[in-house]
Order: sequence, then structure tokens, then C-alpha cells
Amino acid sequence: MHHDRNQGDSATPEDIRLLYTEFVLPFRLRSDLTRHRLADVELAFGLECHPGSESLGLRAGWSREQVSTLDSEFGMEPRDSWHIMVDRHVLPKLLHRLWPLLGRSSTPVFPVIELGSRDAFRAVDTFVGADPLPLAEFLSTVRNLETLLLEDAHLAFGAYSDEEIPSEVFVDHWKGIALTVRSSDRERVEAILEAFHLTQVEETWSKLDDRQAEQVLSIRNIFEPIPSGIPDPALLQPDVDHFLLYLRRCWSLVPNLEDWESNLDEAGRSLGRCLWMVQGVVRNPQSNLRARLVVWAQAAHPRALSKTLLAWAKDQPQWVWEDELGTDRLSWEDAPPEVDVAREGVKGDAVLHSLLEELDPLTADLVQLLAEEFPPDDTQGERFDAID
Repeated sequence: MHHDRNQGDSATPEDIRLLYTEFVLPFRLRSDLTRHRLADVELAFGLECHPGSESLGLRAGWSREQVSTLDSEFGMEPRDSWHIMVDRHVLPKLLHRLWPLLGRSSTPVFPVIELGSRDAFRAVDTFVGADPLPLAEFLSTVRNLETLLLEDAHLAFGAYSDEEIPSEVFVDHWKGIALTVRSSDRERVEAILEAFHLTQVEETWSKLDDRQAEQVLSIRNIFEPIPSGIPDPALLQPDVDHFLLYLRRCWSLVPNLEDWESNLDEAGRSLGRCLWMVQGVVRNPQSNLRARLVVWAQAAHPRALSKTLLAWAKDQPQWVWEDELGTDRLSWEDAPPEVDVAREGVKGDAVLHSLLEELDPLTADLVQLLAEEFPPDDTQGERFDAID
């Protein structure tokens, strides 16, 4: 770790408490982390500064611009887009004042999560709630997990409302706040920001893309390993994948795909039929034993992949699908040898290879906790569908 003036306080006992919902979650904040500072802003524990980080031009304050003139042209009230940067210790208090801009406690909102992708053709995975939930219910989970959500720089999170005028409160990876609300709320927002002694600035970050920023500001795992005494302690090292697994169940998150019947890279180019790797947890209903399933398939687009997995699953009656662990596109160069052999004699959409593995202890325990919190519906096993 780079140690200089950027380092500050360490995790406090309050920060590293176990988090409780209906059960104990296996997530503790690491006690050996040092908080870094850029300019006048203390950062999340998940961010680590390196030489040159001053070039990011970070400053506390806010900036604002109008979202689009198209709003008024379509008869909608204009909206403002705000970006707000504050010290980490101020962030939860400010968010407490901003969440109500989404509406009343009963207002339906869609949770949103973003994190870096393992997909070969996109940089970011976005998940949204399959169905809206009341704002109060969303905020209940946020309050339970607030320390982790605001310290883990792997994750960006927030919620949006489609009622009347679309609005959104979103905390990005660097823990700045992106706020989109109607322009008539401008004075209300300014009053909130003024109460926190925040002033308007030209920009809260220099206009660098994420790849440039990551050269001087890295993301690190914030979770404490679970004490066990086992030979390989890494087996009990929680990470963002475990955290995402819990959030996906809490908020019924699904991949946010604009078109399920196309297969595009980030530049909008069609990839055609390509290789997909789907990972998930399956369970034997008779023995209640669980395993990690990995399936490699070639498919033209997500909808075709869904149908291909569904057809293949009919020949796997001993397993029901329980949790998704990831669906990613791979380059053919990264395929295992069995996939290369199988594709030689296959045309069209097809499963090429599958593998069952023993679950690591931490994932197994977490899935069991999730099954108790959110009892599985065995009828879903008939679908055996990772992404639909």
C-alpha cells in the first residue's frame, strides 16, 4: 500500500461490527484498512491512492446541468442532473436527506447495482430490480448494509423512480452522488447542500475515464476473512461476489439488458453467436446437497441462451437452479479444451460443456442462509434458467 499524506484513520470498532438482518451475515469490514484522503475529501476504505492521484482533481462540492431539452419537447418537466462529492463521514447524513427526493415511503422504486464485469465484451455489469418495491423497503436494506455499501468501491448502487417525472439517486464507485430530479426541486436540493456547507464547483472530478483513474486509484477488498484455522483461509474470504449474491436476493436483481435478442459489445457492434459461461448454485431436492454448476454454451443472444439452457435442463432432473453466480461472454481463446472439441461438431445454439464442482464453504453457508431468509421455490428448477 502507498503510505503518504493520503492515509488517515483506520477502521473503528463500530465499522467492523457484524451486520444483522434476520440472521448474521458473514461480512466484517477489515480492521487493517487505512482511509486515504484526496484534497479535502476522505475516501471510502475500498479506495487506495497511488502516486499521481492528485491529477484526479477531486474536490468537495456539487455541479449541475440540465439532463435534456427533450424533456420539455415531450411535455415533461425538465430535469437537473447533479453530481455531489462529500467527505465519507458526511455521505450517509447527506443521503438521508436526498433519498426522499424519490418520493414518499410507499413510492415504488427500482434498485440498481453496478460493478466491474468479467464479460469479455463489456466493462460494467448493471443489475436492476425485476419488480419495483416501496422506497421504505429499499431504504431498510440500505440502512442495514450502509457501512458496506458506502465503503465497498467495487459496487455502485442506488434507486430510480418512474412515477410522474423519472428521478434517481445513485452512489457511484468512487462514492460520489449522481442525482437526477425535476428542475422544480432545484431550490430544495440547493438548501440541502447548503446545510452541509457544500458549494458549487466547476467539476467534482477531472474529466478522466475510469481506465485513467484506475492507474492512480485502485479498488481493494474491504471484507475481513472469517477466522477458522483451516489450512486455506482464502476459502473463507468474503468478497464482492458474496455481497452481490445477497443483494440480488434482497432486491430481486436481474441483468439490465436493453435488448434480449441482440448480442452487442460496448461499441454497439454485433458479435453474432459467441461463447457464454453461466455459473450458478444447484440443489438436489432429494438430498438437499448443493454444488456449483458451470455451463459453457454458444448462443446468438441472451434469449437464445435462455432457451438453450432450458432445453438442456430437461435432461438434468436431479438438480434445481437456486442462485446465479455469473453469466459472461468469453473469447473462444479462453475456452477450456472440452469446449473446443465439442464445438467442432455443433452448429447453432447449444450447450458445449458442463461441470459440477463442490461449493466452497463460504458460498455454501451463505446460500443456506439465503435459503432460510428467502425460501427457494422448487418450481423454478423446472426453468433452470440463469438469466431470464
